[in-house]
Amino acid sequence: MNPGPFFRGIMESDASEELMARSLEIVQTGDRNVIASFVRSFYTDPDPCVEGLRKITCPVLVIYGEKDDLFIESSRLMAREIPGARIIEYKGVGHMSALEAPGLLAGDLMAFVAAHAA
Repeated sequence: MNPGPFFRGIMESDASEELMARSLEIVQTGDRNVIASFVRSFYTDPDPCVEGLRKITCPVLVIYGEKDDLFIESSRLMAREIPGARIIEYKGVGHMSALEAPGLLAGDLMAFVAAHAA
C-alpha cells in the first residue's frame, strides 16, 4: 500500500498496516477540501505560539513516539516551554500512540492524572 506523503512515517507498530489502511480509508472518504486546507495551514503556519505555552499553569504531559516524523520537535518544544511539563517518548511508536500502544498510553495517562488529582 502506498499511503502517500501525509501518512509516511506516521505509524511504526506491528499493527501499522491495518491501522494505516483504516486511517487512509477515513481520509479518503472525508471532505478532501477540508483535509487539504488543514494540511496546508498545518505545514505553513510559522507561529508555534511559544508565548502562549509559557503562560500555561496546569499540569501538562507531552507524549510522542520516537518514530513520529511529524511532531518530535514540536513535542520537545512544548515540553521545554510549558513550565513543569513532563515529557515521555515511546520507543518504536509513530504518531498514533493511542492506536499503536494503547495500554502504555492508558497507564501513563492514569499515572499522570493520579499524580495531579485534587
